Amino acid sequence: MQFKSILLNVIVFINLIAIGCTPAVPPADQEEQLIEFQKQLDNEASARIDSAYAAITRRCDSIQRYRVPLLVDSLLKLPKDTTRL
Repeated sequence: MQFKSILLNVIVFINLIAIGCTPAVPPADQEEQLIEFQKQLDNEASARIDSAYAAITRRCDSIQRYRVPLLVDSLLKLPKDTTRL
């Protein structure tokens, strides 16, 4: 009686190990869905990067167009004595 229960436990544990240790291979359609999802994420990320780059470029252009001339004019209008150290 005890031998049968030990044998039954061994068979159950072998089955659990065999099922638990086999690698899970996704089906082909699920793999294609994952690839499509990754492409969609890449497209969204590149769109965000492009919009951020455009915003930075606009800001730098406006700074160079409006702010830098004011700073240069203020430097040119300084009295000559203040430019000496």
